[in-house]
Amino acid sequence: MLEAIGKDIWTCAAPLSLLGMNLGTRMTILRLESGELLLHSTVAHSAALQAEVEKLGKVAWIVAPSSMHHLFVGPWQQAFPQAKTLAATGVAEKRKDLRLDGVLDGSDPGWGPQLGMQVIGGMPTINEVLFLHRASGTLICTDALFYLPNRSGFTGFYAWFAGVGKNPGQTPIFKMMIKDKATYKASWQPVLGWDFDQISLCHGDLVPNNGKKVLTDAIAWL
Repeated sequence: MLEAIGKDIWTCAAPLSLLGMNLGTRMTILRLESGELLLHSTVAHSAALQAEVEKLGKVAWIVAPSSMHHLFVGPWQQAFPQAKTLAATGVAEKRKDLRLDGVLDGSDPGWGPQLGMQVIGGMPTINEVLFLHRASGTLICTDALFYLPNRSGFTGFYAWFAGVGKNPGQTPIFKMMIKDKATYKASWQPVLGWDFDQISLCHGDLVPNNGKKVLTDAIAWL
């Protein structure tokens, strides 16, 4: 179930359907310099998946990196009650049932320079926080990019309509949620200065290389 995509980084893809479309979702797992694990945007929990994760190390952090990506946090908290949970702005208001230990505001909670973080502003309904895993040169995002190549049926139609069937991009729905374009655009400038080659995204296929160009092309409309 887990796929190693670089030094100290793994992903787990899982099905996720929305309005008849199979958009898929993905959890990214990072091993920190301490040897502890961080779970980014958790997928549905299972005993088998938990066992695979435990083989990698001790889970110390669970991250809900946007106000839209928190659905599966609860069962992972129950599986790893010692882990701290950090969430994007807005999650606390939506999920009163979750124990949250802090807000992802771009400051370092103790991970050190191995991880970069950037809050994407101007989108108060999403509040996505982008991550950079420096050891593997990986940008990690949730909804900022979709990539659904070679899909069929209604999913394929949506990929074509949204412009994410041939190249990774930002969907019309995502763009509609931008309320302050100037702030949104400025939020991307630090990210463009990061050193990364691949992109781990939640919805669709991974971007294994040329990630900087892929991202630059995706936000060129700004």
